[in-house]
Amino acid sequence: MKKIMLMLLLVTMLLGLFSVTAYGAGPEKPVINNQMPDCSVEIGQNELTLFTDAESTDGGTLEYQWYYSTTVNKISTLRAIDGQTGTTFKPPQKVGVVYYCYGVWNIKSGSKSDPVYSRLIRVEFYENHTHKYGSWMVTTKPTCTEAGIKVRECDCGYTERAEVAATGHKWDEGKITKEAAADTDGRKTFTCTVCKATKVETIAAGTSSGDPENDPADGSEGTEAYGSDIEEEDKKQSSGLPWWGFALIGAALVGGGIAAGVLISKKKSPEGSASDDDEAL
Repeated sequence: MKKIMLMLLLVTMLLGLFSVTAYGAGPEKPVINNQMPDCSVEIGQNELTLFTDAESTDGGTLEYQWYYSTTVNKISTLRAIDGQTGTTFKPPQKVGVVYYCYGVWNIKSGSKSDPVYSRLIRVEFYENHTHKYGSWMVTTKPTCTEAGIKVRECDCGYTERAEVAATGHKWDEGKITKEAAADTDGRKTFTCTVCKATKVETIAAGTSSGDPENDPADGSEGTEAYGSDIEEEDKKQSSGLPWWGFALIGAALVGGGIAAGVLISKKKSPEGSASDDDEAL
C-alpha cells in the first residue's frame, strides 16, 4: 500500500512540474507567412488596403497593432496608429511617402507571446504629374558578377530605382600553366585584375604555346633553330681573324726574319775575316 501511495505521489509531482514548465514557457511566437509589397498609388484613383498574413502555431489568438514611420528602414522611429488593431489598414491618401508595418502577438491561456513585426511597407501617394528626377546616385556598387543599384528622386518624394549592370571580369593576358604536347592538351590560366577570379582555357594537343622563342614564324622547332643559329655564329667566328690579328702575325713574321738574318750574318763574319788574312799572306 505504501508503495502505491509513493508512486501516485511521484506521478502527481511530475505532472505538476511539467505543467509549470509548459506554463512558464508561454505561448509560441506567431508566424508571418507573406509580406506586403511596396505600393505606389495615384491620389483619387484607387483605394489602398494593407493586410496581414500571420498565424498561431499552437492554437492561440492573434492580436495586431499597426505602426507608421516617415524614415526609411528605421524601426526605432515607428509610432503606433491609434485604433488600428485589425487585420487590415487603409492608409490616408496624402502626397508623399510613408512606411507602415504591423506587430502581431500570440495570446493563449491568458499569456501573450513576444511580438513579431512585418517588414516596412513603402507606401507612396502621388498626384498625376510628370516626375522630374535629379541625378542618379549609386547606392550599391556593381561587382564583376553582381549588379548594383542606383536611385534618383523626384521633387514629389517618389524614388525610382534601377539596376546597374555588373562590370564583368577584366582578364589579364593569361599564363601557360601546362604546355601542350603532341598528344596531350595544355592549359592557359587567366586572372581577373579586379576580383582575382580565374578561368582556364584548353590548349589543344599539338598546338603551339604562343611563345616566340619556342614557336618561330618559319615553323621550325624553336630550340633547334636557336641552337643552329649559335652553331652558325660559332662557325663565322672561327673561320677568320680580325684585321689587327693578321697585322700582329705579319709583324711577328717580319721581326723574326730580321732577327734570323742578323744571327746568320754574325756566324759568317769570322770565317770571312780569316779567309781575307790568308789571302793577304
